[in-house]
Amino acid sequence: MYAQRILVLAVLAVSASGQFQIAPERSKRLELALDEALATQTLPCDAEPTRPFLDFAFRFEIGYLVHCPLKEFGGVETPIAAYIRVQPADGTPAWFSESYRIPGIPSDLRSKFNLQRDRKDVEFSGVIASGEGEYSVELVVVDKQHRLFHRRWKTKVYAHGSETKAPVSIQPNTVEALTFPAWEHPVSERNLNRLAVLIDAVPMRADSTRLRAWDRAFLIEALSSVLKLLPSNSVRLVAFNLDQQREVFRSDDFNSHEEQRFSRALDELQLGKVSYQVLQQSQNVSSMLLELLENEVKAKDAADAIVVLGPTNRVSDKIPPELAASRRPGSPPIFYLKYSPISTGRFRMPFSTIMGMREDFTHDLANLEVGGNGEFPDIVQRAAALHDGVTINLHSPADLADALRKIHRKLRPGAQSSAE
Repeated sequence: MYAQRILVLAVLAVSASGQFQIAPERSKRLELALDEALATQTLPCDAEPTRPFLDFAFRFEIGYLVHCPLKEFGGVETPIAAYIRVQPADGTPAWFSESYRIPGIPSDLRSKFNLQRDRKDVEFSGVIASGEGEYSVELVVVDKQHRLFHRRWKTKVYAHGSETKAPVSIQPNTVEALTFPAWEHPVSERNLNRLAVLIDAVPMRADSTRLRAWDRAFLIEALSSVLKLLPSNSVRLVAFNLDQQREVFRSDDFNSHEEQRFSRALDELQLGKVSYQVLQQSQNVSSMLLELLENEVKAKDAADAIVVLGPTNRVSDKIPPELAASRRPGSPPIFYLKYSPISTGRFRMPFSTIMGMREDFTHDLANLEVGGNGEFPDIVQRAAALHDGVTINLHSPADLADALRKIHRKLRPGAQSSAE
């Protein structure tokens, strides 16, 4: 019981704001506690490792996904902590910690739930940044009732395919906490005066109802690359979610001090919560998106360029003609960086897109991007096109670097991009 108490006290001390690496002196205590506590595993969860991949900050990510039965927490809000021990084959082990909160069932609704018969799971996920190498990973999950879950596995992290051409930013046999990559740069006449970045905060998988760790990581990493490779003296950052028809985050002067606030906004985004009124007003999806773009185009402190960034949006509806607005002369250029992760050699067209084409199939073919592997436009691409926006399809970190280099050349002819 003593060992479990050590781990539980650490749970209560951990901030809910994100992941951090545990100092060596605390790691020794955790090593001793872990050896004693693992013999009494009592939290009936399950965990699955995810395949390591190169992220958009040129780091490899070692990830995991945990499922726990909802009934185990009695409908009460419960703090949970995950401790991850990563041992390189040729290196020093490191401990990381991340905290979570299992949401409780509101008191006025508890009478409607029979938790003992409920088979629903709660789910949480995490990732660790690493360089190439072979690693042994141990995951320990602990709750405030001193219950533990433990899983151990080995993983090999090596570059494959186009990843071999990318400059990995972490040394081999090295692991780090997945933090916001540094991007600050001094004010300069060579920079853009102002850059506007709109983040489409949606999952990469169209059927997902939540923003998982790797979804959040992609948005943060890709944003950091945009900020580094398109240096500007001022940045306006807006994150939005079309399912909920609301802004998730806004900063008119985004800087390194705002990074944690942006990360928390993504952590707290519950995509499964969509109001009945929102579901009734599907046309408002187009209205909100067009309003965001219009506000940037008409802004008094208009940006030199507008970058819209996100995975392919699950909504592929066409913009109603009555909502379409003509491009204003002198408007800043719009670039939509659309990430389409393709696990197979062919793009899987959304069923809603196929049903929406009907007799207008030729019009949709005209909107296909050159070199886009047969990708059909989503609603963000359609909205950007009304302002003569350019859509660039991304399938890898190398694609992002190449796209930002080309954008930089267009905006600053003759200047050398950081992506070079």
